[in-house]
Amino acid sequence: MIKTSAAHGFDLTFRPTSYFWPMGLETHLLATIKGAERKAALQRLIDAGEVDDIPDFLARSALSDEKRSAIGRIHPAFMGGEYLPNLRQQEVEIARYSSHSNCSVTPLRRSSRWIWPKSGTANCGWT
Repeated sequence: MIKTSAAHGFDLTFRPTSYFWPMGLETHLLATIKGAERKAALQRLIDAGEVDDIPDFLARSALSDEKRSAIGRIHPAFMGGEYLPNLRQQEVEIARYSSHSNCSVTPLRRSSRWIWPKSGTANCGWT
């Protein structure tokens, strides 16, 4: 017998009609950034109403190899998600699991071309 627990505050029967709709700037930025720590920092700036003060490197979907290496030298936690593959055209990230113990990030992505969502995991850049 499978044991389940209640998910209070969540409607587990909800199914969106589509994952593809026009997005505002903030939603688009948050949906396309690979790095978990950069995404969290961007969310804090948006929540504080400081959209005009967002540094360029936070608003980029992906960092250059040089910038990615530089933030990794500050602390390995900054690498979580930075090695994920780029989003493809007509692809969105609908959920994300981030593990702080090994800074791995597992996104759940959906494309208008796929029948089933696909997922993959990226760790901090080392195996």
